[in-house]
Amino acid sequence: MKHITKILLMSNLITVSIFLLLIVVLKSCKKCDSSLPILNTYAATLITSTCATLNGTINPCGSNAIASFEIGTTVDYGKIVEGPASGSYSGAHISMPIASIVTGLNQGTIYHYKIVGASSCDVIYGKDTTFTTLGSGESGIIFSSQLSYSLIEDIDGNVYKTITIGNQEWMAENLRTTRYRNGDSISLVTESSEWINESTGGYCHYGNDTSHIKTFGRLYNWYAVNDSRNLAPVGWHVPGDAEWTILSYFLGGDSVAGGKLKESGFIHWASPNTGATNEAGFTALAGGYRTGDVFGAYYGLGQYGNWWSSNQMENDSSDAWFRELGYQHAKIIRNNRDLKYGCSVRCVKD
Repeated sequence: MKHITKILLMSNLITVSIFLLLIVVLKSCKKCDSSLPILNTYAATLITSTCATLNGTINPCGSNAIASFEIGTTVDYGKIVEGPASGSYSGAHISMPIASIVTGLNQGTIYHYKIVGASSCDVIYGKDTTFTTLGSGESGIIFSSQLSYSLIEDIDGNVYKTITIGNQEWMAENLRTTRYRNGDSISLVTESSEWINESTGGYCHYGNDTSHIKTFGRLYNWYAVNDSRNLAPVGWHVPGDAEWTILSYFLGGDSVAGGKLKESGFIHWASPNTGATNEAGFTALAGGYRTGDVFGAYYGLGQYGNWWSSNQMENDSSDAWFRELGYQHAKIIRNNRDLKYGCSVRCVKD
Protein backbone atom coordinates (compact mmCIF):
# COMPACT_ATOMS: atom_id res chain seq x y z
CA MET A 1 0.00 0.00 0.00
CA LYS A 2 2.79 2.42 0.89
CA HIS A 3 4.51 1.52 -2.37
CA ILE A 4 1.38 2.33 -4.37
CA THR A 5 0.90 5.62 -2.48
CA LYS A 6 4.51 6.56 -3.25
CA ILE A 7 4.00 5.85 -6.92
CA LEU A 8 0.84 8.00 -6.96
CA LEU A 9 2.62 10.86 -5.21
CA MET A 10 5.49 10.69 -7.68
CA SER A 11 3.04 10.62 -10.57
CA ASN A 12 1.24 13.66 -9.19
CA LEU A 13 4.57 15.50 -8.77
CA ILE A 14 5.55 14.71 -12.37
CA THR A 15 2.15 15.93 -13.59
CA VAL A 16 2.46 19.17 -11.60
CA SER A 17 6.03 19.66 -12.84
CA ILE A 18 4.96 19.20 -16.48
CA PHE A 19 2.05 21.61 -15.94
CA LEU A 20 4.34 24.24 -14.40
CA LEU A 21 6.84 23.77 -17.24
CA LEU A 22 4.07 24.27 -19.81
CA ILE A 23 3.02 27.49 -18.08
CA VAL A 24 6.61 28.76 -18.23
CA VAL A 25 6.92 27.84 -21.92
CA LEU A 26 3.55 29.37 -22.78
CA LYS A 27 4.40 32.57 -20.93
CA SER A 28 7.74 32.70 -22.67
CA CYS A 29 6.15 32.13 -26.08
CA LYS A 30 3.46 34.69 -25.40
CA LYS A 31 6.09 37.24 -24.46
CA CYS A 32 8.07 36.37 -27.57
CA ASP A 33 5.04 36.51 -29.86
CA SER A 34 4.02 39.90 -28.53
CA SER A 35 7.42 41.33 -29.45
CA LEU A 36 7.68 40.06 -33.03
CA PRO A 37 8.34 42.93 -35.44
CA ILE A 38 5.62 44.10 -37.84
CA LEU A 39 6.81 44.44 -41.44
CA ASN A 40 5.44 46.07 -44.58
CA THR A 41 6.91 45.89 -48.09
CA TYR A 42 6.20 48.94 -50.25
CA ALA A 43 6.57 49.70 -53.93
CA ALA A 44 10.08 50.13 -55.33
CA THR A 45 11.08 53.62 -56.44
CA LEU A 46 13.78 55.30 -58.57
CA ILE A 47 13.65 52.38 -60.99
CA THR A 48 16.06 52.47 -63.92
CA SER A 49 17.28 49.78 -66.30
CA THR A 50 19.88 48.50 -63.83
CA CYS A 51 18.95 49.67 -60.32
CA ALA A 52 16.03 50.41 -57.98
CA THR A 53 15.34 51.50 -54.42
CA LEU A 54 13.56 48.89 -52.28
CA ASN A 55 11.20 50.28 -49.65
CA GLY A 56 9.51 49.01 -46.52
CA THR A 57 8.79 49.68 -42.87
CA ILE A 58 9.52 47.83 -39.65
CA ASN A 59 7.92 48.22 -36.24
CA PRO A 60 10.21 46.38 -33.79
CA CYS A 61 7.38 46.26 -31.19
CA GLY A 62 9.91 46.64 -28.40
CA SER A 63 12.22 43.90 -29.61
CA ASN A 64 15.74 44.03 -31.01
CA ALA A 65 15.21 43.45 -34.72
CA ILE A 66 17.42 43.33 -37.80
CA ALA A 67 15.94 44.17 -41.21
CA SER A 68 17.00 43.61 -44.81
CA PHE A 69 15.46 42.70 -48.17
CA GLU A 70 15.43 39.55 -50.27
CA ILE A 71 15.27 39.94 -54.05
CA GLY A 72 15.33 37.75 -57.14
CA THR A 73 13.59 37.03 -60.42
CA THR A 74 11.32 34.46 -58.73
CA VAL A 75 9.76 34.01 -55.28
CA ASP A 76 12.84 31.95 -54.42
CA TYR A 77 14.62 35.33 -54.28
CA GLY A 78 18.23 34.26 -53.74
CA LYS A 79 19.89 37.56 -52.90
CA ILE A 80 20.03 39.53 -49.65
CA VAL A 81 20.14 43.31 -50.04
CA GLU A 82 21.46 45.45 -47.24
CA GLY A 83 22.05 49.15 -47.54
CA PRO A 84 22.67 52.31 -45.53
CA ALA A 85 19.14 52.23 -44.11
CA SER A 86 19.07 48.50 -43.39
CA GLY A 87 20.34 47.33 -40.03
CA SER A 88 19.34 47.07 -36.38
CA TYR A 89 16.13 48.55 -34.97
CA SER A 90 15.78 48.30 -31.21
CA GLY A 91 13.04 48.83 -28.70
CA ALA A 92 10.78 51.16 -30.65
CA HIS A 93 7.01 50.78 -30.94
CA ILE A 94 6.60 52.79 -34.14
CA SER A 95 6.96 51.98 -37.84
CA MET A 96 10.29 53.11 -39.26
CA PRO A 97 11.08 53.36 -42.98
CA ILE A 98 13.77 51.28 -44.62
CA ALA A 99 15.13 51.98 -48.09
CA SER A 100 17.97 50.09 -49.74
CA ILE A 101 19.42 50.54 -53.22
CA VAL A 102 20.03 47.44 -55.34
CA THR A 103 22.24 47.67 -58.43
CA GLY A 104 23.43 45.36 -61.17
CA LEU A 105 19.91 44.44 -62.32
CA ASN A 106 18.99 43.29 -65.81
CA GLN A 107 17.00 45.68 -67.98
CA GLY A 108 13.37 44.95 -68.81
CA THR A 109 13.15 42.27 -66.09
CA ILE A 110 10.50 41.52 -63.45
CA TYR A 111 11.93 41.26 -59.94
CA HIS A 112 10.33 39.94 -56.73
CA TYR A 113 11.35 41.32 -53.36
CA LYS A 114 10.22 41.38 -49.74
CA ILE A 115 11.36 42.84 -46.46
CA VAL A 116 12.80 40.46 -43.86
CA GLY A 117 12.96 41.11 -40.12
CA ALA A 118 14.73 38.94 -37.58
CA SER A 119 14.29 39.17 -33.80
CA SER A 120 15.43 36.89 -31.00
CA CYS A 121 12.15 35.02 -31.38
CA ASP A 122 11.77 34.39 -35.08
CA VAL A 123 12.29 35.56 -38.65
CA ILE A 124 9.34 37.49 -40.11
CA TYR A 125 8.68 38.23 -43.79
CA GLY A 126 6.77 41.03 -45.47
CA LYS A 127 4.57 40.37 -48.49
CA ASP A 128 6.04 39.63 -51.91
CA THR A 129 6.20 42.72 -54.14
CA THR A 130 7.31 43.09 -57.75
CA PHE A 131 8.73 45.75 -60.03
CA THR A 132 10.04 45.81 -63.59
CA THR A 133 13.30 47.46 -64.60
CA LEU A 134 13.20 49.77 -67.60
CA GLY A 135 13.96 48.40 -71.03
CA SER A 136 16.43 49.93 -73.46
CA GLY A 137 15.43 53.54 -74.24
CA GLU A 138 12.58 53.64 -71.71
CA SER A 139 12.28 56.56 -69.29
CA GLY A 140 9.47 55.37 -67.00
CA ILE A 141 8.22 58.95 -66.70
CA ILE A 142 4.50 59.22 -65.89
CA PHE A 143 3.06 61.96 -68.10
CA SER A 144 -0.51 63.19 -67.71
CA SER A 145 -2.90 61.16 -69.86
CA GLN A 146 -5.40 64.05 -69.75
CA LEU A 147 -3.14 66.55 -71.56
CA SER A 148 -1.75 66.94 -75.06
CA TYR A 149 2.02 67.03 -75.51
CA SER A 150 4.19 68.07 -78.47
CA LEU A 151 7.74 66.94 -79.33
CA ILE A 152 11.10 68.62 -79.92
CA GLU A 153 14.59 67.25 -80.64
CA ASP A 154 18.01 68.44 -79.49
CA ILE A 155 21.30 68.37 -81.38
CA ASP A 156 22.13 64.90 -79.98
CA GLY A 157 18.86 63.48 -81.32
CA ASN A 158 17.18 63.27 -77.90
CA VAL A 159 13.41 63.72 -78.23
CA TYR A 160 11.45 65.54 -75.49
CA LYS A 161 7.78 66.00 -74.78
CA THR A 162 6.68 69.64 -74.42
CA ILE A 163 3.61 71.16 -72.78
CA THR A 164 1.88 74.53 -73.06
CA ILE A 165 1.18 76.17 -69.69
CA GLY A 166 -0.55 79.53 -69.97
CA ASN A 167 1.28 81.51 -72.67
CA GLN A 168 4.51 79.52 -72.29
CA GLU A 169 5.58 76.24 -73.85
CA TRP A 170 7.95 74.22 -71.65
CA MET A 171 9.93 71.04 -72.03
CA ALA A 172 8.21 68.31 -69.98
CA GLU A 173 11.48 66.43 -69.50
CA ASN A 174 14.93 67.38 -68.21
CA LEU A 175 17.62 68.26 -70.74
CA ARG A 176 19.99 65.46 -71.76
CA THR A 177 22.23 67.04 -74.41
CA THR A 178 26.03 66.62 -74.36
CA ARG A 179 26.62 69.33 -77.00
CA TYR A 180 25.95 72.99 -77.49
CA ARG A 181 23.73 74.11 -80.35
CA ASN A 182 26.73 74.67 -82.65
CA GLY A 183 27.92 71.08 -82.17
CA ASP A 184 30.72 71.75 -79.65
CA SER A 185 30.94 69.25 -76.81
CA ILE A 186 30.08 70.14 -73.22
CA SER A 187 32.66 68.69 -70.84
CA LEU A 188 31.68 65.55 -68.91
CA VAL A 189 33.13 65.95 -65.41
CA THR A 190 33.03 62.91 -63.12
CA GLU A 191 35.80 63.54 -60.58
CA SER A 192 34.83 65.74 -57.62
CA SER A 193 38.20 67.53 -57.61
CA GLU A 194 37.66 68.56 -61.23
CA TRP A 195 33.99 69.45 -60.76
CA ILE A 196 34.58 71.94 -57.94
CA ASN A 197 37.39 73.65 -59.86
CA GLU A 198 35.56 73.84 -63.19
CA SER A 199 34.95 77.39 -64.44
CA THR A 200 33.62 76.53 -67.89
CA GLY A 201 30.58 74.55 -68.99
CA GLY A 202 30.31 71.03 -67.61
CA TYR A 203 27.77 68.29 -67.02
CA CYS A 204 27.52 65.04 -65.06
CA HIS A 205 25.15 62.16 -64.33
CA TYR A 206 23.71 61.79 -60.84
CA GLY A 207 26.10 59.55 -58.91
CA ASN A 208 28.08 59.10 -62.16
CA ASP A 209 25.42 56.51 -63.00
CA THR A 210 24.42 56.65 -66.66
CA SER A 211 21.24 54.64 -66.01
CA HIS A 212 19.66 57.85 -64.64
CA ILE A 213 20.06 59.82 -67.87
CA LYS A 214 16.93 58.76 -69.77
CA THR A 215 14.63 59.50 -66.83
CA PHE A 216 16.26 62.34 -64.88
CA GLY A 217 18.40 63.93 -67.58
CA ARG A 218 21.84 65.37 -66.92
CA LEU A 219 23.04 67.88 -64.32
CA TYR A 220 24.78 71.03 -65.63
CA ASN A 221 26.82 73.71 -63.94
CA TRP A 222 25.68 77.29 -64.57
CA TYR A 223 28.66 77.97 -66.85
CA ALA A 224 27.09 75.60 -69.40
CA VAL A 225 23.75 77.38 -69.00
CA ASN A 226 25.38 80.77 -69.62
CA ASP A 227 27.61 79.73 -72.54
CA SER A 228 27.01 81.79 -75.71
CA ARG A 229 27.03 78.57 -77.77
CA ASN A 230 23.66 77.76 -76.14
CA LEU A 231 22.78 74.30 -74.83
CA ALA A 232 19.05 74.64 -75.63
CA PRO A 233 17.52 73.21 -78.84
CA VAL A 234 17.00 75.63 -81.72
CA GLY A 235 14.00 77.88 -81.03
CA TRP A 236 14.27 77.33 -77.27
CA HIS A 237 16.23 78.82 -74.38
CA VAL A 238 16.97 78.31 -70.67
CA PRO A 239 14.27 80.28 -68.81
CA GLY A 240 15.11 83.48 -67.04
CA ASP A 241 14.17 84.14 -63.44
CA ALA A 242 11.15 86.19 -64.56
CA GLU A 243 9.87 83.33 -66.76
CA TRP A 244 9.91 80.97 -63.79
CA THR A 245 7.94 83.58 -61.84
CA ILE A 246 5.35 83.83 -64.64
CA LEU A 247 4.93 80.04 -64.56
CA SER A 248 4.44 80.02 -60.78
CA TYR A 249 1.98 82.93 -60.87
CA PHE A 250 -0.14 81.24 -63.55
CA LEU A 251 -0.43 78.13 -61.33
CA GLY A 252 -1.56 80.03 -58.25
CA GLY A 253 1.68 81.25 -56.72
CA ASP A 254 4.77 79.77 -55.07
CA SER A 255 2.86 78.14 -52.19
CA VAL A 256 0.94 75.70 -54.43
CA ALA A 257 2.55 75.74 -57.87
CA GLY A 258 5.11 73.06 -57.02
CA GLY A 259 2.48 70.41 -56.49
CA LYS A 260 0.89 71.21 -59.85
CA LEU A 261 4.28 70.78 -61.53
CA LYS A 262 5.39 67.52 -59.88
CA GLU A 263 4.90 64.06 -61.37
CA SER A 264 2.36 62.30 -59.15
CA GLY A 265 2.99 59.05 -57.27
CA PHE A 266 6.15 57.66 -55.74
CA ILE A 267 8.11 56.20 -58.65
CA HIS A 268 10.43 59.20 -58.95
CA TRP A 269 9.50 61.08 -55.76
CA ALA A 270 9.85 59.94 -52.16
CA SER A 271 6.72 59.70 -50.01
CA PRO A 272 4.66 61.74 -49.19
CA ASN A 273 5.25 63.75 -52.43
CA THR A 274 2.96 66.38 -50.94
CA GLY A 275 0.44 68.05 -53.24
CA ALA A 276 1.68 66.35 -56.42
CA THR A 277 -0.99 66.37 -59.16
CA ASN A 278 0.96 67.21 -62.34
CA GLU A 279 -2.14 69.05 -63.51
CA ALA A 280 0.09 71.44 -65.46
CA GLY A 281 1.73 68.54 -67.33
CA PHE A 282 5.22 69.80 -66.45
CA THR A 283 6.07 66.36 -64.96
CA ALA A 284 8.84 67.60 -62.66
CA LEU A 285 11.10 64.84 -61.33
CA ALA A 286 13.34 64.71 -58.26
CA GLY A 287 16.65 64.48 -60.11
CA GLY A 288 18.73 65.75 -57.19
CA TYR A 289 21.79 67.98 -57.57
CA ARG A 290 25.57 68.08 -57.29
CA THR A 291 27.27 70.44 -54.86
CA GLY A 292 29.86 73.00 -55.84
CA ASP A 293 31.69 72.86 -52.51
CA VAL A 294 34.83 70.94 -51.58
CA PHE A 295 33.02 67.59 -51.81
CA GLY A 296 31.36 67.90 -55.22
CA ALA A 297 28.86 65.36 -53.88
CA TYR A 298 25.46 64.24 -55.15
CA TYR A 299 22.33 64.75 -53.05
CA GLY A 300 18.55 64.54 -53.16
CA LEU A 301 17.67 61.99 -55.85
CA GLY A 302 13.99 61.19 -55.24
CA GLN A 303 13.65 64.09 -52.82
CA TYR A 304 14.45 67.34 -54.63
CA GLY A 305 14.35 68.72 -58.13
CA ASN A 306 16.53 71.78 -58.89
CA TRP A 307 16.41 73.78 -62.14
CA TRP A 308 18.64 76.64 -63.22
CA SER A 309 17.47 80.02 -64.43
CA SER A 310 19.65 81.99 -66.84
CA ASN A 311 20.07 84.89 -64.40
CA GLN A 312 22.85 85.54 -61.91
CA MET A 313 22.00 87.29 -58.67
CA GLU A 314 21.95 91.05 -58.95
CA ASN A 315 24.33 91.62 -56.02
CA ASP A 316 26.45 88.44 -56.12
CA SER A 317 27.97 87.32 -59.40
CA SER A 318 29.11 84.00 -57.90
CA ASP A 319 25.50 82.79 -57.53
CA ALA A 320 22.56 82.34 -59.90
CA TRP A 321 18.81 81.96 -59.35
CA PHE A 322 17.23 78.51 -59.47
CA ARG A 323 13.92 76.84 -58.58
CA GLU A 324 13.48 73.88 -56.23
CA LEU A 325 10.63 71.43 -55.69
CA GLY A 326 10.61 69.01 -52.75
CA TYR A 327 8.91 65.79 -51.72
CA GLN A 328 7.59 67.18 -48.41
CA HIS A 329 5.76 70.24 -49.67
CA ALA A 330 3.79 71.66 -52.63
CA LYS A 331 5.80 74.88 -52.93
CA ILE A 332 8.10 76.09 -55.67
CA ILE A 333 11.07 77.72 -53.98
CA ARG A 334 13.13 80.53 -55.52
CA ASN A 335 16.68 80.53 -54.22
CA ASN A 336 20.26 81.20 -55.25
CA ARG A 337 23.10 78.76 -55.68
CA ASP A 338 26.82 78.81 -56.46
CA LEU A 339 27.53 78.65 -60.20
CA LYS A 340 29.58 75.47 -59.67
CA TYR A 341 26.55 73.44 -58.54
CA GLY A 342 25.02 70.87 -60.86
CA CYS A 343 21.28 71.29 -61.48
CA SER A 344 18.72 70.05 -63.98
CA VAL A 345 17.70 72.21 -66.93
CA ARG A 346 14.28 72.74 -68.50
CA CYS A 347 13.94 74.89 -71.60
CA VAL A 348 11.11 77.20 -72.68
CA LYS A 349 10.17 78.09 -76.23
CA ASP A 350 11.39 81.42 -77.66
